[in-house]
Amino acid sequence: MCMRNARIITVISFIASLLLLCISLSAHAFNTSIFRRKRAKVKVEYKIPYIHLPIDTTSITLASVIYPFPHPKQKDIEPRKFKINANFTARERAHVGAKDVALFKGLEQFILNLALYDSMDFTFPLKGAKLLSAYKPRRRPHHSGLDLKTYANDTIIAAFDGVVRLAKPYAAYGNVIVIRHNNALETVYSHNSKHLVKAGAFVKAGTPIALTGRTGRATTEHLHFEIRVNGNHFNPEIFIDLETRKLKKKSIIFTQRRNGTFMITPMANYPKVL
Repeated sequence: MCMRNARIITVISFIASLLLLCISLSAHAFNTSIFRRKRAKVKVEYKIPYIHLPIDTTSITLASVIYPFPHPKQKDIEPRKFKINANFTARERAHVGAKDVALFKGLEQFILNLALYDSMDFTFPLKGAKLLSAYKPRRRPHHSGLDLKTYANDTIIAAFDGVVRLAKPYAAYGNVIVIRHNNALETVYSHNSKHLVKAGAFVKAGTPIALTGRTGRATTEHLHFEIRVNGNHFNPEIFIDLETRKLKKKSIIFTQRRNGTFMITPMANYPKVL
């Protein structure tokens, strides 16, 4: 009888052990599945946050960079204007290629942003003209500007706002007018038959200033047109599109050399707002 009871107790213990083992394995599997579900849920919930930049980008600290022209953080929304000194020296009143000592003293570099000019800021000096001769500074014969032709006594107009620096006969130029503008340029109009303005007069772009002629060294009635900076002449086609008769939408860097002459570097359009 005792032996039989012992066997029954052994069987019951074995069955209880199996039940405990099954319960333990089921609990482990259940906990593992819950953990996996939670971990998968965490992966979905925690996404990389989207960073919203501030509207005012000037608040972002930029690396220090030295630019060969005005820093691009500046707002350039209108053409740069220089103060015109109308108290011309004796040389400025006498010569076409006179230097503007007051304006360019201590100025090593500046930018002329033609993209900022609108239709009211520039006017082609001789409407309807055809090109007789282009700019040829290093060829023979030397030619420091553009020869533009329509007909005798046609009206010549000022290209930009400015003050008339010179209006008189001058060697091979014949009757010549030089206008100084507040964008640091000077424009020259020569071989005129008659002048409509005098030295010292302030003019607006599009103002009639002279009539075409053949005074000086000229074989036909036409306008000899130049663009100068501090007495140095440059190819007007750098600035003007002769097909559209409008300013080119580009920026030009002027760099002054030690001898006072200027080197120019046309560049891609300098944005209106930076």
